[in-house]
Amino acid sequence: MVCFLTCWFVVLLGEEIRWTRWGILSGLFWVPAAACGIYGIRNAGLAICVGTWSSCYVITSFIWGILIFEEKVQNIFHTGLAFLTLGIGLVGMSTYSKPPSSGGKASSSSSSSSS
Repeated sequence: MVCFLTCWFVVLLGEEIRWTRWGILSGLFWVPAAACGIYGIRNAGLAICVGTWSSCYVITSFIWGILIFEEKVQNIFHTGLAFLTLGIGLVGMSTYSKPPSSGGKASSSSSSSSS
C-alpha cells in the first residue's frame, strides 16, 4: 500500500503518466510470478524461495542485457565464470536445501504429550 501511494510522487516531479506495451507485458508476467512465489514459499520455505528467485532474476537480467539490449561485457571469460558460478550455486542450493520433514520425532513427541 505504501508503494502504491508513494509512487505517485513521481508525477509531482513533472513526469507524465505513460502506458506502454512493456509495462502491460511486465504486469502480465508479474502477477503469475507472484502467485507462483506464494505457492513456492508454502512448499519450500521462504529462504529457499527467495534465494532461488533472486538467482533467477540475475540470470534473466543477464540474458536480457546481452541478447535483447545488446550490452557489451568487458571480459567474456569473467562474465562466463560469474554466470557459471551463479548457476552452480543455484543448482546446489535448490538440490541440497529442503525443509525439515514433518515425520519422525516431531510426530511421536506430540502424540506422547497428548496422552
